[in-house]
Amino acid sequence: MTATDAHVRFSATGVTQVESFLRLTGSSYLYCHTYPGQAPILAFDDAHVKVSFTVPDPDRVTEQDLALARKLAATVTRYVADLEKFAASTAGDGEPTGQAA
Repeated sequence: MTATDAHVRFSATGVTQVESFLRLTGSSYLYCHTYPGQAPILAFDDAHVKVSFTVPDPDRVTEQDLALARKLAATVTRYVADLEKFAASTAGDGEPTGQAA
């Protein structure tokens, strides 16, 4: 199994890229932090990698913020469905019997 990790890349043009891989395990933590009068923060923590999602202005939620949050929810829903499909295709002998979408 590949562990959770993160990479920071610096290019000659000065552009910095951060790439994180969270391998969700029993040691992973998923939180939705809520605060009175401010937008919530969605956090994924595992080992030494932490990723948080929130809106640009914690005092205001825009239509674009809501659209991106709905897209995130739809993407997670698809991820879960594909995991379920893959798990069903590998049930039994531990070897894949079909392809995951």
